[in-house]
Amino acid sequence: MWKDLLTLTRGEQRGMAILLVVLFLLILLRINMHHFYPTADFSAIVSDSLIASQLESFPGDVAATSAPQLHNLEPFNPNEPDPEQLRSFGVPANIASNWVKYIQAGGSFKVADDLRKLYGMSEELLEILIPYVDIPQKSSPEARRQFTPAFVDLNRCDSLELASFGWTGQMMDSVMLWRLDSWFPTRYSEHILVDWNMDSIAALRLSMQKKYKSKDGYRDVIIAVNSADAEEWKLLKGIGEVLSERIVAYRNLLGGFVSIDQVAEVYGISPVLFGDIKSQLRLDSVPLRQIKVNYASVAKLRKHPYFDFYSASELVNTRRQKGYFTSLEEIDSLKLFDDERWGLLRQYLEID
Repeated sequence: MWKDLLTLTRGEQRGMAILLVVLFLLILLRINMHHFYPTADFSAIVSDSLIASQLESFPGDVAATSAPQLHNLEPFNPNEPDPEQLRSFGVPANIASNWVKYIQAGGSFKVADDLRKLYGMSEELLEILIPYVDIPQKSSPEARRQFTPAFVDLNRCDSLELASFGWTGQMMDSVMLWRLDSWFPTRYSEHILVDWNMDSIAALRLSMQKKYKSKDGYRDVIIAVNSADAEEWKLLKGIGEVLSERIVAYRNLLGGFVSIDQVAEVYGISPVLFGDIKSQLRLDSVPLRQIKVNYASVAKLRKHPYFDFYSASELVNTRRQKGYFTSLEEIDSLKLFDDERWGLLRQYLEID
């Protein structure tokens, strides 16, 4: 048996001979490699490095030749780079290209020293550019609020307020007369009202809407906030098709109103409009649609208008770490909501 295993066929013997020849040639090639690839001479590179290091030690004209040469500099905004302007300044092409790409990718510079973020920006070039950097300062929230225009409700303003806009007697009389049986659906900013004339008032007449009337005068409608449908909400002055649908949708998201003041939370209902209709609203008792907080997911909680992502996540994470809640006071202790909001929200939560 061993003899059969160690015996090679004629083909195997021929293959073995060829393999030995190839190995011999490879060994021979390795031994004579230096004849084909002579050793590189690194002396020139070393000498150039020495010369460069020596040049750096001389502070004279030689070192000055490597400093960036910029010209035609003028104040510029680095957040609005102009390739032509950068080229005219003498900014290297690679830095100018990186500059433009950085801004296009969403980057920005808040202070001049932020230019060092640019790939390839050297300290020498930065020192030259900084004095010419002009970044417009954004106005503060206080300054923006200071210039926020005030809006005027023509349904409520008196003649003295209208006169302060420079209106003529004819313009004021027209508005006072028209609003006896109609109302203005929009409030207008003061700086617009100052520029109005009689033609503007006449055009405004087309947008006015008629007040609801009955034989006994204006319709005295009482709305049950939890059971009224969209059509009933439209009976109120100032509530059209859009607002009526929003009120019903918001009520469904809440799970029902627990306070008349919640109607004012609907987007599009201004404090003025809510003040007009509040006396016609009545809170009717209906079963609230409550949330089972021990089983609700973050997505489920987020659907309620009083939950945001942070409060919903915090509540669910606390439940996972400490177990099911046994009382609403445990949720209150997390301090996720202010007292007013919690007073409303707790009525929509269920512990089971």
